Amino acid sequence: MADLRLAPRTILIALSLGVVAFVKLPHASTLFLISIVMWKIWCAFRAWTLKRWEKQLYRDGVAAFKWHDDMTPTEFEERCAEAMRLAGWSAQKTKASGDQGVDVIAERNGISVVLQCKKIQ
Repeated sequence: MADLRLAPRTILIALSLGVVAFVKLPHASTLFLISIVMWKIWCAFRAWTLKRWEKQLYRDGVAAFKWHDDMTPTEFEERCAEAMRLAGWSAQKTKASGDQGVDVIAERNGISVVLQCKKIQ
């Protein structure tokens, strides 16, 4: 069995695919800097992974989203609001009349958009 003891001020960094790096630290404060850098790398990787996961969920949701020709205009408006929610927006359908043509109001990151949905036979 291999001896796994490390020399003083040496750290072991496990990289992907089983690659391992031994890094000799010149000073104790360097370990602090490396830990900050590694934390930043981890946070960036986590954010990238979450973003990728969200995009995949969106693609799966859009692929499963079914439109059909026999929908009523009200159902179509609800489907448009649902499509906006799948895209990450907070969307709601407005009341049926007196809305001045606005069918869906959606908001995300402080940005509001209004949709006018038209289902043409």
